Amino acid sequence: MVEVMIVTKDTALCKKLCDYTDSVITQKNLRYLSLLVKQPDNVEEAVRLMKRNKVYLVFLDIRSGGYEDLKDLNQKNCFLVVLDKSFETAARLLNAGIQTMGYLLYQDTLNYQEYEDFLVLVYKNLPFSVKGILVYDYEEDIHVLIPFSDILYIETIKGTHYGMIVCQDRRYQIRLNLKRMMQDLPWYFHQARSSAIVNMLEVRKIDFTDRILTLSNGDTCSFALKYKKIFHAMFCMEEFKEYQKDNMNLN
Repeated sequence: MVEVMIVTKDTALCKKLCDYTDSVITQKNLRYLSLLVKQPDNVEEAVRLMKRNKVYLVFLDIRSGGYEDLKDLNQKNCFLVVLDKSFETAARLLNAGIQTMGYLLYQDTLNYQEYEDFLVLVYKNLPFSVKGILVYDYEEDIHVLIPFSDILYIETIKGTHYGMIVCQDRRYQIRLNLKRMMQDLPWYFHQARSSAIVNMLEVRKIDFTDRILTLSNGDTCSFALKYKKIFHAMFCMEEFKEYQKDNMNLN
C-alpha cells in the first residue's frame, strides 16, 4: 500500500482532506492507496513517522512557508503533492531540485469534484517518478520504489499483460504497458525490441553482428535490426564514455 499522509497545521483543512481522500479512495476504488491515521503538522514529524520499507503520498501545506524543509522529504520513499495559495512557489521548488507529483491550490475552499479528479490523476501517475518505478513486492507484501539506476532491463511476459523488471539481485513482476512506461523512463533507457527496454548504461558488450546486448549481470538481450545504427551512435556519446570507460567492449 501507498499510505497517504497529510502534513498541515490547519486542522480544518486536514479533516476535509482526510474525509475527501477516504471518500475518493472508496468511490473510485483506488486500491493501492491507504489513508494514514496519524497526520503530522510539520515536516520533521512526518519524516519521523515514515518507515523505511513503506512508500508515502504526502500532501504538504506550504501556504505559510516552510518549503525549505522539502529536501528532507525528497530523501524518503515518498511522492510529494504541495498545497499552496498560488503557483508562484512552483518555480522556486523546481530550481531547488524538489520533485513533486503536483500542486493543489487551496485558499478558503476545496471543491470535492476537483479534488477527486486531482487525486485520481495523481493515482494514475504513481507507478512512475523521477526516482524510479513503484512496484508491489509480493514476497514482502509491500510497495517498494526501485531506483532507475538499479534496473538492468524491462521485458514483457509473452501472452500476458505483465512484465518483469530485472535488477542485479532480483526480478519484480508488474502489470506492464511497455509503450506507456517508455515515456516515463530516463534518457539512457532504450527500446531494444517490441518486448524489451534496456538500461544502456548497464550494457557491457554489444554484438552488432548477431545483435546481442550483454548486461552487467551477464544476462543477454537481443535487439531489432532497426536499432543497430541508433546503438552505434549512442555508444559514441560522451555520457556513455564516462559511465562505461573500461567496461564496454564493442564487437
